[in-house]
Amino acid sequence: MIVKKLLAPLINNKILKEAVHCYIASASISEPAFDLLMSNLPRNCSVDIVTGLDFPTHPNVLWKILRHYTGRVTLRIYTRNVFHSNLYIFDLPFRKRVAFVGSGSLTLGGLKDHEELFYKTDVERNAEDLKAWFRSYFDFGQDLSEKIIWEYECLYPSLVARDNATKEDLKLLNDRITGRFSLTGINFSKQYFKAEDYASLDFSKMALDTPLISHERIMLQNKFLQLHEEIQSYMHTVHLYEHHDPAQIVSSTDPVKHYEHKVKTMGLSYGRASKELNHYKAELTDLINIRLLLGAQDFRIGLQLGRPNGGTEDREYFRTEMANEEYRKKVFDLLKSLGKEYWIEVAGEKKQVDSFEDEEALQKFTSADHPEYYFSIGRAYVPDDPALAEDTIVATIQKETDKLIHLYRLMKQPADW
Repeated sequence: MIVKKLLAPLINNKILKEAVHCYIASASISEPAFDLLMSNLPRNCSVDIVTGLDFPTHPNVLWKILRHYTGRVTLRIYTRNVFHSNLYIFDLPFRKRVAFVGSGSLTLGGLKDHEELFYKTDVERNAEDLKAWFRSYFDFGQDLSEKIIWEYECLYPSLVARDNATKEDLKLLNDRITGRFSLTGINFSKQYFKAEDYASLDFSKMALDTPLISHERIMLQNKFLQLHEEIQSYMHTVHLYEHHDPAQIVSSTDPVKHYEHKVKTMGLSYGRASKELNHYKAELTDLINIRLLLGAQDFRIGLQLGRPNGGTEDREYFRTEMANEEYRKKVFDLLKSLGKEYWIEVAGEKKQVDSFEDEEALQKFTSADHPEYYFSIGRAYVPDDPALAEDTIVATIQKETDKLIHLYRLMKQPADW
């Protein structure tokens, strides 16, 4: 029997509710999916899991299993080859058994959101064959340990960064293939950024540095410098400052100076004044800053709590203050006031700011922050949005900065020198 959304039969047919033992092989595991699984299984149900570390599994899940599910969940890491198998077997009362083999991993995407395909079998011989296959990997896996998780935590940020970069590239490609995005047909006559500005950041040009492409990026750089001249005075009135080096006010045109050596975005950043940066021995984007970025498909305005592997002062201050109930409420209220267009990204996971039920949910989400990740809050505008017209873009930037500046001041470590 073919199953498209695995979660449906697991819940509707009471498979999870009645299970006495589960055997799960999964390429990756997410914390929400693991929590969903365990909350629906009986407390006396044992769970055996085998996974690899070839695809991102958040370390929080591994710590949770090791610290809170000893004796109930046994997880082993298969390391002999790339592990990309997904299998779910459930022992049920009265010596019944059902198995699902397919493409979905133990993530919410794999269980219910993505287009996955599973095949269900409750034939005893088939289920036994699948359990024998499971045992052949589970028995040769490494027992989960603190040492494994510690070492994996060091690697995890780079795994997520590469995974997200790949997803972003694929989205750009799919949008072009399907026609969901096209510069053709857009009327740019009144827009500040023209078709050629977006085209200079096209997927096909990101990693190239030919004279023609370099010229296109320089023209875009000059356009950002013009924009900077128009908003500089306003930014200074709210104590936001550009890079002290005029040559670095706008993003570099050189692919080597961008992540993965790809010029995916260009733009402006505003943050601390030179005096403060000198105190911290940091560059402007090492610490909290407000950014204006143009990509191949949109224009983004947002706040970034420092770049990966940059200064940690603002991150540590924010993490410490979030333990305070009053501070937490202020952050929560300010995020909500930004509007439903805004999102927050922490440790590679992005959520709309209006999706958090309360301050505690927000604190749990932001607690995953790590200096090797991006921590950003922002929104995007499509190329033909009237807010990006030549006569409105400055007002748009000022309006959104007026919203973000309150979070900027709240999340920024106060100067105590």
